Amino acid sequence: MSKNNQILLEAIIKQEMENLGEDSHVSDFFEFYSALQVLKEHELSYDEINAGIAGQSHDGGADALYLFINGELVKEENLTGKYKKNVDIEFVLIQSKYQNSFSEDPLLKLSRLCRSLFDLDFNSNDYIGQYNEKVIASFELFRDTYLGLITKKPKLKISIYYVSKGVELHPNVEKQGIDLENDIKDKLPGAEANVKFFGAEKLVKMAQERPNDVFRLRISETPLSTSGQVFIALMNLADYFNFITDEDGKLIRHIFESNVRDYQGKTNVNNEIQDTLENPGDEEFWWLNNGVTILASEVAAPGGKELVVHNPEIVNGL
Repeated sequence: MSKNNQILLEAIIKQEMENLGEDSHVSDFFEFYSALQVLKEHELSYDEINAGIAGQSHDGGADALYLFINGELVKEENLTGKYKKNVDIEFVLIQSKYQNSFSEDPLLKLSRLCRSLFDLDFNSNDYIGQYNEKVIASFELFRDTYLGLITKKPKLKISIYYVSKGVELHPNVEKQGIDLENDIKDKLPGAEANVKFFGAEKLVKMAQERPNDVFRLRISETPLSTSGQVFIALMNLADYFNFITDEDGKLIRHIFESNVRDYQGKTNVNNEIQDTLENPGDEEFWWLNNGVTILASEVAAPGGKELVVHNPEIVNGL
């Protein structure tokens, strides 16, 4: 069965390369494909995935690097004014090997990289020639972001993914992963560090997963229906939150792709909205909210206080 998973994965990689019109070497494409699968829940664009690829040489074992704050990809510096408090910072490093096994050497390289560049006072000039510009710049962005938000009480997570066509994990390789986690924790006290192994079975399973296109929206009262599949309804804010997040409470980003607006940071309007939610007054909140428009390929009210929505797209206010 394990060999079958490797055969299936190789077929998937080949077909994905053909679908995307890629003419690069399969091992290079595997770096892109690995990042695409590891970061699937973030729903990054192909350009955003490619922007995180470290390059062909002197990467220190990190084939791709990505920094996230509250689940959003960081593309800029100087974010201190955008976040109020209790931010979640995640720095993701991905090692991809188009090989049929996991080995110790990539983890040893990553340990050396992390021991060097997780020193918060590291001088980039000291590592020119040892690590390429992309790797150094990514660690600088992480450091500057982390230090810039340190008074916001950030929760820091370092996630390292080792991706290959492997089917078994040797105890020595697993131990190197644990040692790498400890190296990171020594450098960044209080940080959560995780080393995860994605092999053929995991990648095949991820590739075969079908996204959920049917959502259920709990509403407060029986909806009004003007004509056909058009409904107007009131809902509790907590129920709306459940509608737009997965079972882990993470935002389902693809249903917002048609929305012309995005979170604009710490603006006056957003500050006032947050203050209203945190310090409710006597007024009814829904009077202050002009509503939400959800488009769908099909919607039904099968009875009771619920809408069944197919392929929802949240486009803007009501």
